[in-house]
Amino acid sequence: MAGTQIDTIPNNVALTGDPSAPSSQVVALQQQLVASEDEARDIGALLELLTKLQTANSLSQACCILVNDLRAYLNCGTLTVAMRRGTRGGSSLRSISSMAEFDSNSELVRQYESACDEAVIGDRSTVWPPLDDSQRHATMALKTLCTHTGATSASCSLLRNTEGHVVGSWLLLNIDPEHDRRTQNLVHAFAPPVANCLAALERQHRNVVGRAVHCFGVHARTRVG
Repeated sequence: MAGTQIDTIPNNVALTGDPSAPSSQVVALQQQLVASEDEARDIGALLELLTKLQTANSLSQACCILVNDLRAYLNCGTLTVAMRRGTRGGSSLRSISSMAEFDSNSELVRQYESACDEAVIGDRSTVWPPLDDSQRHATMALKTLCTHTGATSASCSLLRNTEGHVVGSWLLLNIDPEHDRRTQNLVHAFAPPVANCLAALERQHRNVVGRAVHCFGVHARTRVG
């Protein structure tokens, strides 16, 4: 009988001696629920962000919304976004969080664009400090940016759309070390739909400019004729 009674003692009591301690199954379930809540919150944040980007009046406005909203959600120091010039060109910085305007010819912007080029032209994400010494030389521009801004960490990730084309990049400074892995995972997960939105807005802008130039040309020829 004693053996039978011992066999029926709940796992949490048998392992800890504390009948109020949660069992391993309960702990695992709680962890799954927390993960599900985090995932649901992240999906909701992404959908809200995409809605704002899709209803933006211009690519510039969309980039401004992107860096400020996402910086607040990821709780990093600074977030920037750069678009690629064509399919093989370098980076053109479009927006810096918490900065309504900036001098596109300034040294700071040049350093941001150089750091983005490291990732875009190299076709890979970059981080500083590097994960190992073999990557140190490939992230020198990122190191220079950290030195110039006083940032302790930086990460530049590609904005690759669902067709596989790199349309730009986003760069984060001073990532919260307690949430570094989650931040990196979210940046990579958010990248394809965000890249699709930005690329669509850029095409729309080019089409508007093209139509305007065409109309101007037709009008000018009409007046000359």
